[in-house]
Amino acid sequence: MKPNLADIFFSYARYCEETNMDPRRVYYYCLRFHELCKEIDDGSQSRLEDVATSHTSLATAYLLLDQPREAVIHCKECIKMESALPDHINDGVISQFAHIYQAWGWFGLGEYEKAAELVLIVIQYRQSRFGENDEESIK
Repeated sequence: MKPNLADIFFSYARYCEETNMDPRRVYYYCLRFHELCKEIDDGSQSRLEDVATSHTSLATAYLLLDQPREAVIHCKECIKMESALPDHINDGVISQFAHIYQAWGWFGLGEYEKAAELVLIVIQYRQSRFGENDEESIK
């Protein structure tokens, strides 16, 4: 039941974020998602992916609360965790959202060069994966 509850917290947090609900509510749902993911983590790859995603989710909440330093911390944790996943190791996949949100965090801290470096990583990744005409990229 807890994995389903975690999914509900995640989806509701996204809904709250997209509909401009109070950032404190978004934070609450992201935090609950994070706590549940850590609680049900059994060491499997799918649970590791969920915990990593929960860090990115918390990062978005911290950005909404104007706490960019906390957002950066959680993005770094997501990137660290996901770098151990097979598709990241074998296929060169990167944590796109964690890179983008971390860039936003650095931007909010006035660290524009760090932000630009991260955005460039995502742009280069997307160009190599999806070509020059990628319309989904942040470029």
